[in-house]
Amino acid sequence: LKIAEPAQAQEPIIVGKPAIIEVPKDTVKTTQPIAEPEKKYIRGVVYEQDNNPFTISGAKIRILDTNIETLTDINGNYELDVSQFKENEIIRLEYSFLNTKTKLVNVKPFSNVYTVNVYLEDNITVMTTGYVVIAKKPSLFKRFLNLFKRKK
Repeated sequence: LKIAEPAQAQEPIIVGKPAIIEVPKDTVKTTQPIAEPEKKYIRGVVYEQDNNPFTISGAKIRILDTNIETLTDINGNYELDVSQFKENEIIRLEYSFLNTKTKLVNVKPFSNVYTVNVYLEDNITVMTTGYVVIAKKPSLFKRFLNLFKRKK
């Protein structure tokens, strides 16, 4: 593309001949590339019960009413991309793992990376049952008397 002075750009284009289109300097404007929206994440760690330093590997975290979900890694860390949600929109997270109570957390992220650490409680009910079979044996005195009984 040649940049021409305004007077030169007024020449007519003749049909059938190669044309060079020249645009006056004043009419060319450059634009900035459209920036992609910044990604927003919710990340954190899932722990066993309160004040317990052990993390849970394989816990499921999902955003309710969507198909967005993830699992924690071997260190209990997780990350969810929440870029599609509007600013100041409340996001409902569900945390679950085998033999723990499911936990619901409402989050309203205010930064591009928002941290939510969660402690899951045990959901184990201990039920003790017992079944004992006791064979009733004759007392020592009866066994002694049985020794002297006559056999018929």
